Amino acid sequence: MPVEFSKSRLYVHGLWNDHLLILLFPVVLYLAASFFVPRFSICGEAEEPFYPAFSFFSGFYTLVVLNDLLVFPYLNDIYLLFLLPVLRISTMISVTLSFTCFSKLFGFKRYILLFFSAATVFAVPAATMFYRINYISLAILTCVIILAWAVLALVFFRDE
Repeated sequence: MPVEFSKSRLYVHGLWNDHLLILLFPVVLYLAASFFVPRFSICGEAEEPFYPAFSFFSGFYTLVVLNDLLVFPYLNDIYLLFLLPVLRISTMISVTLSFTCFSKLFGFKRYILLFFSAATVFAVPAATMFYRINYISLAILTCVIILAWAVLALVFFRDE
């Protein structure tokens, strides 16, 4: 008889193991780097603080992807090769936007940005859950929607 996992436990497992735990390391490292290295400042001392932050997160996630491919060489499937990188790019865009644009925005847009970042971080594990319960097309659709959402937010908030 096959083992059946509840959807809420799969969501929490995907949130913690695939996304949130890996997101905490670059956030803490970037905040420490912005405190000690003025070039990484998130308060606008750099001419455009988005690029150093995005480069930092991109470099960190490149090492994470290499780690995933080396640690799990037998799991080279659609999730590890395509869906997980798209989800991490979406998370990287939203967190970088929240770091760099929060100090520049005022009023209601500031809270929209915080809501967007939190919603992206907590919507990303839904695609992981859909993949794990074998709803592949729904997982792909969720990834596309989250990536489109992140790109639209990048266009909308970067102009401010």
